[in-house]
Amino acid sequence: MRTFSIFPRMEKRIKQFTSRCLLCQCAKPFYHIPKGPLSALLPTSPLELISVDFIGPLPVGRAGVQYIFTVLDVFSKYTRLYAIKKATSLTVINKLLHSYIPEVGSFRAIISDNGPAFRSEKYTRPLEKLHITVLHSSPYNPASQVVERVNQEVGKICRLLCHQNHTKWPLYLPFIEDCLNHSAHCTTEKIPHEIIYKTRKPNFLSKYISFPSNEPLNSETQLQIVRNNLETKAQKRLQKQLKKYNPITYKIDDLVLLKTHPISNKFEKQISKFFLLYNGPYKINNIINRNAYQLIHPTSNNILGTYNTSQLKPFLI
Repeated sequence: MRTFSIFPRMEKRIKQFTSRCLLCQCAKPFYHIPKGPLSALLPTSPLELISVDFIGPLPVGRAGVQYIFTVLDVFSKYTRLYAIKKATSLTVINKLLHSYIPEVGSFRAIISDNGPAFRSEKYTRPLEKLHITVLHSSPYNPASQVVERVNQEVGKICRLLCHQNHTKWPLYLPFIEDCLNHSAHCTTEKIPHEIIYKTRKPNFLSKYISFPSNEPLNSETQLQIVRNNLETKAQKRLQKQLKKYNPITYKIDDLVLLKTHPISNKFEKQISKFFLLYNGPYKINNIINRNAYQLIHPTSNNILGTYNTSQLKPFLI
């Protein structure tokens, strides 16, 4: 443009004008790490909230099982691992109602991802009849699921034990479950089995690990220690994040772009790399928590859904 025109603050004004192009904003990656402030789930008692997820499909093991259904009590970190054949709503409900509740106890709320098995009415209705609150994490944000950390640990132990024969993983699930439930958790600094059952179960680890003194964990004092440890560790994670990143926050009525997740289609001659990276703009209608926002269409006001900060990009007007 310098060959035929010139005006004050030319370079800056041209950059500002071109950066507001809607098509360019939707096609350009967001190079700033789109993370919001950490928002931890902090239940105050055992079985107040459980987190569930699947691991798999895995190599078909004994009895035709192909998935691991993981159930984690968010407060105590007590974990149950169930080998199942299919990752369906009916299988989940069957394990929760006929295995988990009779063996561990009733829970007040359950959180999962947005997989088909957890969105079906066959999953939500039986739980709601028992007055159990059904929650879902924001889409495309596995980090918001506490149980994902347990899944990583299970995967690591399976690699150690099953690297020579991948189909033997179902045989090791009871051992893995014992390891997780009878070791002091790094967050609570207590043994999950003792928090849930208030008793110490003899296990093979006692030969190698000096466990804390046999204190009565049914007292409010011991539960308060767990609450304090959960809150302290959550604050430490937040402070660590603030030092490493500059978290992004939005206000109500802010305009944002929403990340797309396209799939290539051979028959339509479409490839995922050539789709726009973002759609929008959409308006922030409600702040669910520090890193999750409810979006609406700016003209029709139709609710689009709740999304994590990692899926959003500021829209330049």
